[in-house]
Amino acid sequence: MDRSDVSFSNDDAQPLISYCPALSACPANCSACGSSIGPYRGEPSGLRAMSIVRSFGLMAALVVALTASAVLTDVSLSMDLLTHPKITVLRGPLPDNLAQLPSASLDVILCISVLEHLWEPAQAIREFHRLLAPGGVCLLNVPSWRGKRFLEYSAFRLGLSPADEMNDHKNYYDVKDLWPLLVRGGFKPSGIRCFHHKFGMNTFAICRTPR
Repeated sequence: MDRSDVSFSNDDAQPLISYCPALSACPANCSACGSSIGPYRGEPSGLRAMSIVRSFGLMAALVVALTASAVLTDVSLSMDLLTHPKITVLRGPLPDNLAQLPSASLDVILCISVLEHLWEPAQAIREFHRLLAPGGVCLLNVPSWRGKRFLEYSAFRLGLSPADEMNDHKNYYDVKDLWPLLVRGGFKPSGIRCFHHKFGMNTFAICRTPR
């Protein structure tokens, strides 16, 4: 597959790695996706991926570069990504817009720092489970309750973070908050790995569907 029309280098992968501890072991091995979307693996894989992020167009470019097809909902997408032949862009609010996609149509779902902005996170997780093909993986990153203190101090006191982003947060998630949502959404406990990272300020989940 040709990815010459997507500019991407190893240095560009670093922001995604900082968000995704499951990718930090690349290129040796990615604990979440194996050889699927490891950012240093050269040629794109044949996987179908969806990236759900807020204001992080670089991650969208990475997903496009390393997969056969991609569904994107990033509101900050550049025009070259919007018109890329491998991309399907979902319009409308999450999670309702996910109903446009057929069941079992995705191999990888990246939901990075989005769930905390949704009024209906349980509906979104149910949709993620529905959309994953057998053997698929969903990667979720959310701020924890410990992270709430630092995020709000940075935004409201120091002015170092966007205050409107913090004011839009509907919830924060520790493992004990996120894990039950994942189970109620359809993921089996045996297929869930949920843990804190970034000094406990974020919670990360790797959710797999049976093959």
